[in-house]
Amino acid sequence: MIRKLERSIRRAAILACSFGILAAATRAEDTPAAPAPASPPAITLAPPAAAADGWERPTGSLSLDYASRYVWRGMVANQDPVLQPSLTLSWYGFSVNAWGNVDTTNYGDHEGGYNDRKWEFSEVDYTLSYSHTFEKKTTGLPFNVAPTLGYISYTFDGTTVENTQEVFFGVGLPDVLLSPTLTAYYDVDECHGWYLNAAVSHSISLYKKEDKDILALILGASLGWGSAQENGFYYGGTSEQGLSDFGLSAGIKYAVTDNFAITPYVKYSDIITKGLNDVRDNLSGATSSQTVFGVNATYSF
Repeated sequence: MIRKLERSIRRAAILACSFGILAAATRAEDTPAAPAPASPPAITLAPPAAAADGWERPTGSLSLDYASRYVWRGMVANQDPVLQPSLTLSWYGFSVNAWGNVDTTNYGDHEGGYNDRKWEFSEVDYTLSYSHTFEKKTTGLPFNVAPTLGYISYTFDGTTVENTQEVFFGVGLPDVLLSPTLTAYYDVDECHGWYLNAAVSHSISLYKKEDKDILALILGASLGWGSAQENGFYYGGTSEQGLSDFGLSAGIKYAVTDNFAITPYVKYSDIITKGLNDVRDNLSGATSSQTVFGVNATYSF
């Protein structure tokens, strides 16, 4: 009985997220547009505006992805289409995020698939983080530095993957060409392994209106490294450490309103190290297709 109730609540959450984005977008379209900012808005949320009492207003975003498959750190977690809702709330540098992966098919029908999870969450992750940007005028450096510290709880209900937890620390250089970031993740629960990720990204304005980006091309690339413990936990049958995966992405962001954007995208990732590749190819139900086509809808508030 409890199990059925839990599944019903999760299905309701999917519908609520989907209809919430559509409803928010409709409200945003009906609301008179605010004056255009002095400079194009960043891809991430803008800093909170100060309220009349001097306190910053909390900000947030509600998003939903439809992806042709679910690939994570170079590994195919589900080769069928998935929905991935996300909710983020931020205030004074602190952020709380809940992210989920919903299987749209009975993935258990595939060789190597887990239990039948059609229209159910196979993964829900919770992230708590703190970020702060140190301005170059205060540090004496020629660029701004943006460190982030956080914690992630991974839960894999109904799958063969064990729940686990990670802490992470990252540093970004938002004003440097390609906005490079380097993030270190450490598993404090199941495998006690390290995963390092270096990434770059760049946004190219394709169409502006009143100094606001209406259409933008967003490009990204990443490179991952895993310790022996990390790779052994996720791939199994190997104790090899080294470069594990790389990723490339491209998307077209269309700002429908000041608060609502739609981004169709394509992503490609693969495993670099031969030993990990061999392990992956020998997995039951392994697929060589690492390309993901998807679309993201985001409402910011």
